[in-house]
Amino acid sequence: MVGRTGAFLDLIHATVPALGREFEPAISFSHELAPAPDRLLVLPVPDVGWCDLGNPARVLASLRRTVRQPTWLAAAEVASIA
Repeated sequence: MVGRTGAFLDLIHATVPALGREFEPAISFSHELAPAPDRLLVLPVPDVGWCDLGNPARVLASLRRTVRQPTWLAAAEVASIA
């Protein structure tokens, strides 16, 4: 899934308020997981490359590199030029 964090949190708060409250404390995801490495797993995935999808431009750049581009991508690029 790709979307803005605020949009996902709004959806969670609107549909499952109790779960939404669990997302309210400010924590560092990486630091909170670090004490439990025995509960994490890393699997090799060949030929997928790496991209930090930290912003919409990176998501679009990653999509452009794929063979299967969603139909909305071309429309979004045309709209951004206009």
